[in-house]
Amino acid sequence: MPRPGWNGRRVTNAVALVITRDAGICWLCQHPGATSLDHVLPATTHPHLEWTPTNWKAAHLNSAGTPNGCTHPHCTCPGNTGRKARPITAPSSRNW
Repeated sequence: MPRPGWNGRRVTNAVALVITRDAGICWLCQHPGATSLDHVLPATTHPHLEWTPTNWKAAHLNSAGTPNGCTHPHCTCPGNTGRKARPITAPSSRNW
């Protein structure tokens, strides 16, 4: 069975659900302003969890200091796209 694409209304609704559920707090740096959905266990290595809401967390889309990235002073959050599907097993309170 082909894997559903990560686009369209289904993704828009998933992102809205996660941002609301997590109050816009990025799970990678614990700062507000998250605008994206991140997979705790990457979909590339765990495709069976791609559409599982318990595997989703709010995250900044881009790296700190870039558009849609964390604006908190001295934060080096890699953001959703900067993490490069590297698995992280627990929320981090550290700066990268």
